[in-house]
Amino acid sequence: MSNFDSGASLYDFDYYKARTHRRILWIFAAVILIGFLLLFRLFSLQIVQHEELSARAEKNRMRSMPLLAPRGMVYDRQSKILATNKLSHSLLFHPGRLSTQQAYQTLQRLSHYLELPYSELLARVRFDSEEQIYLAHNLNSKALAMISENQSRLPGVEVVTELERFYPENELASHILGYMGQITAEELKLPRYKDYRPGALVGKSGFERLYERYLKGKDGQSLYSLNINKNQNKQTETIPPQAGHSLKLTLDKSLQQYCMQLLQARKAPGAIVVMEPDTGAVLAMVSNPSYNLNLFTEGLTQEEWKTLQNTRYFPFLDRTLNPYPPGSIFKMITTLAALQEGYLTPEQTFYSRGSLNVGGHIFYDWNRTGFGIVNIYKALAHSIDTVFYELALKMGIEPIRDHARLFELDQPTGIELQGEHPGLIPDKAWKKKVYHSDWLPGDSVNASIGQGFVQMTPLQATRMVATIANGGKMPRPYLLQEILDNTGKSIYTAEPEKHQRWISGIEPRHWEVVRRGMEGAVSYGTAKAMKLKHFGVAGKTGTAETIPGKPTHAWIVAYAPTDHPRYAMTVFLEHGGSGGGKAAPLAKQILNYLLERPLAKVEKEKQP
Repeated sequence: MSNFDSGASLYDFDYYKARTHRRILWIFAAVILIGFLLLFRLFSLQIVQHEELSARAEKNRMRSMPLLAPRGMVYDRQSKILATNKLSHSLLFHPGRLSTQQAYQTLQRLSHYLELPYSELLARVRFDSEEQIYLAHNLNSKALAMISENQSRLPGVEVVTELERFYPENELASHILGYMGQITAEELKLPRYKDYRPGALVGKSGFERLYERYLKGKDGQSLYSLNINKNQNKQTETIPPQAGHSLKLTLDKSLQQYCMQLLQARKAPGAIVVMEPDTGAVLAMVSNPSYNLNLFTEGLTQEEWKTLQNTRYFPFLDRTLNPYPPGSIFKMITTLAALQEGYLTPEQTFYSRGSLNVGGHIFYDWNRTGFGIVNIYKALAHSIDTVFYELALKMGIEPIRDHARLFELDQPTGIELQGEHPGLIPDKAWKKKVYHSDWLPGDSVNASIGQGFVQMTPLQATRMVATIANGGKMPRPYLLQEILDNTGKSIYTAEPEKHQRWISGIEPRHWEVVRRGMEGAVSYGTAKAMKLKHFGVAGKTGTAETIPGKPTHAWIVAYAPTDHPRYAMTVFLEHGGSGGGKAAPLAKQILNYLLERPLAKVEKEKQP
């Protein structure tokens, strides 16, 4: 019995010894593995992820404050300021430093202090952003005082003093300059806005938007170290901002103001365009009503925005680029088409009875008693409708359409602005496509005097009259004369001659017929209200019918002096009455202003 027990004990001892040995080996292997993993992790942290982790640690230790780059200036042709910058106070918010509850409470308090809806402030915040967010710009004195008094109740909020956009003349050239607004979440996703902070101001329309990348400049920053409570300790580094490029426009500020005042005095919508016929440089481009550009840098509420949009006559509509029936200013196109296609000669006469029967429908002249026997010169001067009715019935719509297209009246002029309408020059195919009906003789009759389906913008009309003044040389209207870097060095200068073209296929003598007819309109015809004592003027009035029951649109196009044209212009008064009675007197005032005070012509900078 004892021998058996002794053998069993030896067996158990060897068994447990082997099992203990295996356990030790496993423990040893686990220790080696853990040690290896720790070494690998240490290698990863110290070597592989060194830069990333160092950056994170530095970010927790440091805070950056943006230093906005001064936005580039905008000048007129004589270096007078159209857009500049001024010191103002902005509100920065850092939601990443707060709990969700703290952030919501802070926004609710700010809503009260800024007098802005809480929902609007909340919409401006990106809680996933590690950067400070611009909540408000150009704080007024009341908001600034409220925030300063309650700073302790506004964690994550800082007020900074910066240079922000300012327009000295408020609404002058508003449709050209454009307005600024806070960048949206959608815009921040775009590559061109990758360096912008949430809530920053960016160009939203006009030149502010089109030339944003030039005007913006490069922001700088101030770096601060943080203490244990994550409060600013001391400034450690400053990266200075780089100012944006400046723009020099072809506009003349004084002329722009004068034209704006003429339209505002009427308290009705309209447009004025003044251009150099030789180059296409736009000297004035006014759409009335306009709007105060400074309202947008201050930050509009949704209610204020809706109110502005619903203002009578809609101030955001740029009427210089919007199409309207041109009325009788289109008769110059009909005349050129008839002359060039052989349906008209300068010696040909017509008998004006005051009306014309077309397929049983009576088309009246504006003067229903008629003018008797006339030629094309008197027809243009007195704007005799029935002469153009007869020409349209002879030649049909195609020659009129083709010659209108030579002037590119069916496409945008190419000026550096968004939203330009191409106008409308109809024909048989167009009517079939749009109205599913055939072209009628009455459609050609209407088109011949700029009525019916024909539409033209005031800018197109100005280029048209400039081309007539030039005898066929068609300029492309432009507004940007020069771009200057932040040292004042020119990095771009307009070269208008590269964009001009000659209209071929119209004989010089035919241009002369139209010009002579326009001179007659000022000397003794419908535009005689524009006659000047010391300078020859050529012009053409237009009184365009619109919606039944509404007053007519008043047009006049003109150029002067006739012997050497320096100015081409259009005055358009929406539902303003007659061209000769309402638009012509305004055009005379502008020409008097121009010829009494000649503008400094922009010269191309000579290269050394």
